Amino acid sequence: MPVYVFRCEDTDQLFEIRTSIRDYDPNAVRSPFTGSDHVQRVIQSVVLQSNSGASQPSLNLDAMGEENPRQLADTMRRIADESNQPTSGEFNEVVRSLEKGKRPSELKEAKISKSPPAKDA
Repeated sequence: MPVYVFRCEDTDQLFEIRTSIRDYDPNAVRSPFTGSDHVQRVIQSVVLQSNSGASQPSLNLDAMGEENPRQLADTMRRIADESNQPTSGEFNEVVRSLEKGKRPSELKEAKISKSPPAKDA
């Protein structure tokens, strides 16, 4: 079942809606924080699947990113542009890093190293 990510424009908090494509109505989405309809859909990630539900073997984004991060960034931007939906700051940060030539594995390592240390209980 698809997960749709939204941002409450009143509180700037993200929330998810899980619903079938058939039942999805963007005009009916309300913020769980305020109950208002001042929400904006956010594209955080894209998963490409064939009609059978299996990943498309012709588009291996992991391999593409490690071999050519700039090409992956271009593909991600094109998919986001074609969706006509706003993207999150994290998505844009990742794309900018890929455009600079950083590989996805380097981004994962940087994210892990930036994580705060676990607090002792």
